[in-house]
Amino acid sequence: MMLQLDNYSCFLHLPKDYESTDKRYATVYLHADEQVYDFLVKEELLKDFPHIVVGILSPNRLHDYTPWPASSLHPKFPNFEGHGDSYLNWIKSRLKPYMDEHYRTLPDPKKSAMAGYSLGGLISLYCGMNHLEFGCIASLSGSFWYPDFVSYVAKHISQLEHHQIYLSSGKMEGVGHKDIKKEAVSCTETIAGLLSDLLSDSSLTLSWDDGGHHDFKKERYQNALHWLSKTLAD
Repeated sequence: MMLQLDNYSCFLHLPKDYESTDKRYATVYLHADEQVYDFLVKEELLKDFPHIVVGILSPNRLHDYTPWPASSLHPKFPNFEGHGDSYLNWIKSRLKPYMDEHYRTLPDPKKSAMAGYSLGGLISLYCGMNHLEFGCIASLSGSFWYPDFVSYVAKHISQLEHHQIYLSSGKMEGVGHKDIKKEAVSCTETIAGLLSDLLSDSSLTLSWDDGGHHDFKKERYQNALHWLSKTLAD
């Protein structure tokens, strides 16, 4: 099922029993694009997922998923324009109210999650520190190497003290890169340490594997969706 709202297309996953019951459901706002959508459909990763999923198909992920401007890492790509605040404000002020009005959601922050992979994982954690309407955050291989992001988290970490957070990453992230991406693992480790000092074991889940950024993608989504399924049901 597709939804068009303003300049964004979204795919909607409704749980199997949505039409046969009158109960309300937790909602996951997933940062995606056509490639992610095709992958989730092909692998049937949402087939039995028990909550609503709103996949936001961003046409400009390099801009929507970045919290502030930064220089491009490669000549063939444009600079990161850092439209993350505008993008998240749109989700908070337009998309979430639309879903809460037109679908049987549970609007409470504890039942409203945000999730994404790579830059989508970056903007998900950034959202948690700025928009308390989303109390559950899943960051898959988050691009925490993004300039100044670690220091930003260190300054704003207290905003996450009431959240449920899932972080996954590969131990080989950034290997072979000569640019800032080579710091991927150390940046994730630093942020994981900050979160470990702030949150209890029941509020923070860390998942590491032996892959690089694009490895074990299916397993990473499966593990995150399993965590979201359980956490949003509690």
